Amino acid sequence: MRSRIYASEIVENRERRFGSATAYYPAALIGPDGAESALLFTEDQLREAGIRARLNSEDVERALSARPPEDAPGERHAHPWAVAATTIFAAFLLIVVTAFVAFSL
Repeated sequence: MRSRIYASEIVENRERRFGSATAYYPAALIGPDGAESALLFTEDQLREAGIRARLNSEDVERALSARPPEDAPGERHAHPWAVAATTIFAAFLLIVVTAFVAFSL
């Protein structure tokens, strides 16, 4: 898995509405056509993904060991982003939750 989200990158919610998060953790998702989409995760979403990753550790291990398939002419393979998109959220939350726990001790 090549995807990374850095807990040190925090974007302040400048036009905050009632009930919305005060800050977000940014990420980029690159689609099969190469188009990039911005993503913003809340602290709660990261915490939830960390829990999901711990509960589904076999999927995290599979994602960490997965290598993108070689593209062969005329064949269609899953793009690396498809694997990353399904696991990036869980992996990111695991990292952030670990960081929060480490800093809160």
